Amino acid sequence: MSKASINFKPCLSTSEKHNLREEIPNYVILGKDNNESWMLKRIEDARKEIEYMAKKVGGRKLQTNCNPIKEAVVNLKPETTIDDLRRLGDVLHKAYRINLIQIHIHRDEGRRLDDTNVSINHHAHLVFDWQNKTTGKIVTIGRADMSKVQTLTAETLGMERGQVNSKAERLEHGDFRKAKAALDRQIDEKKTTCSKQSSSCSNQSKT
Repeated sequence: MSKASINFKPCLSTSEKHNLREEIPNYVILGKDNNESWMLKRIEDARKEIEYMAKKVGGRKLQTNCNPIKEAVVNLKPETTIDDLRRLGDVLHKAYRINLIQIHIHRDEGRRLDDTNVSINHHAHLVFDWQNKTTGKIVTIGRADMSKVQTLTAETLGMERGQVNSKAERLEHGDFRKAKAALDRQIDEKKTTCSKQSSSCSNQSKT
């Protein structure tokens, strides 16, 4: 069973362009038509709404250094759908009052195994508005609650829960991709070594 993982970080100004593939990263291996997106609102519009609600409901301006919109990278099974991720958004909203505003499933990243076969890194970027609309305050989720978020993600998506307190749970997407690429290289190197050893043994047996 695939292992679940969800990791949050503040949204960057380039996040939306990246997620919609308006700018194509140099590491993609397939066309963007393989991807899917669902958008309730644009990040810029969500930010304006948060600023308005902070003043109207919370009674104060949003601090300039505040990051109320965060993006989560979520590991997926190949068959995971937009509806599955919307259900995850509902679960997290009920538990923590964070609000899912965008989903981007990426099926264009991974590695080429040979000229015809590829290994896809199935994952999604989920964008959340972290403002509690009742109080106007920005939600804070502690480390213990983040562990629960991992559990809720695994249960909702029908995936295996990763090891509790594992450093892998806290890897950001770029770090995860680098770690996975390094592991893939090690696997390829071992396959090459084994192939050479097998070939050598075969030649020795013929002589």
